[in-house]
Amino acid sequence: MFSTALGGCSFAFVDGPPPNHRTSPFFDCTASNTLPVLDTVASTIGLLDAVSFATGSNDASTATGSRKGDAIAFGAGAALLAASAAYGYRKTSECREAEADLVRRSTLAPVSPFAPRAPQGPQGSYDPWVPHPAAPTVIPQVPAAPQTAPVPGSPARDWEAPNK
Repeated sequence: MFSTALGGCSFAFVDGPPPNHRTSPFFDCTASNTLPVLDTVASTIGLLDAVSFATGSNDASTATGSRKGDAIAFGAGAALLAASAAYGYRKTSECREAEADLVRRSTLAPVSPFAPRAPQGPQGSYDPWVPHPAAPTVIPQVPAAPQTAPVPGSPARDWEAPNK
């Protein structure tokens, strides 16, 4: 009896793709089979309850007053839950197909070479708090003045005098 109270989730909470999903750049639908699985479990439990009431003895008291009435009620509940599960499985399957179509459309769309593009940033991530290797310091090389030997016969200057 508890299973029929929790069933029917697919009818209430499963959303298929919207009618305009083939042209929409974004949409939302239910792709998970969780709720249809819950409906399937609840339907199975309801079916087992119906079979148990249909095959049981007549000496126990029942909710409707007869075992046959309970079996019919649980059988009808199980059928409703099975229909809810089938609806949920169909809608989630349609959703997954529509999402796959959206991915194909977005990845296979032709890109014009003249279309504006977002500016490209650096390829790696940059963190200012992490030490990075310093750029090599470039020191310009100044050519040294050529050393000339004193010309013989010219007076030696003070500063060019050899140390004694």
